[in-house]
Amino acid sequence: MEKNEIEAKVFLSRAKIARLKEKILKAGGKRNGISEEKNFILDHPGGTLKKKGDLLRVRIFRNGKGLVTFKKTIKGGRKSRFKAKKEKEVEVGDGEGVLRTFESMGLVKKWRYDKRRESFRLGKINIEIDTLPVLGTFVEVEARSEKELEKALKELGLDKEEISKETYHEVLHRRLGLGKKAVRDLVWGK
Repeated sequence: MEKNEIEAKVFLSRAKIARLKEKILKAGGKRNGISEEKNFILDHPGGTLKKKGDLLRVRIFRNGKGLVTFKKTIKGGRKSRFKAKKEKEVEVGDGEGVLRTFESMGLVKKWRYDKRRESFRLGKINIEIDTLPVLGTFVEVEARSEKELEKALKELGLDKEEISKETYHEVLHRRLGLGKKAVRDLVWGK
């Protein structure tokens, strides 16, 4: 499936997360469930995808199934207040097998991060509450347009919160003061 993804990422305290969940459900939103994920970012050894602002991710779920995602920067997307990418996703039956296939093609794992995700849907808006080791909990609100996203943020009471365009990897490096070349995986239990 291919779509344009316009996303706002917000770090919230536990108390604000609890209030947000109540607000989503009271507004008629639906809880889609909770998943545990291992996410692997892949690139060519020289980092050609990252240099272009693109990203290739293999997400592996507890049941072994996977989701391959390629995100390409939308022209003019870097000027937006929000993260804007053209996204292609394919569900796969064997996430580990797909990961090994990409590696056999010369791609390398650049970074791994685990997360627990609680998913909601409110109308056309996807709301993901992600908890990562070390970093804590973030809310990602996704829409098809900036106008829809602005409206959703206001309805959810998130319009005054600080919006981040950073990846989780960039947040980690900023918070821990790591150099750009340092790599630290975010894995539960390590």
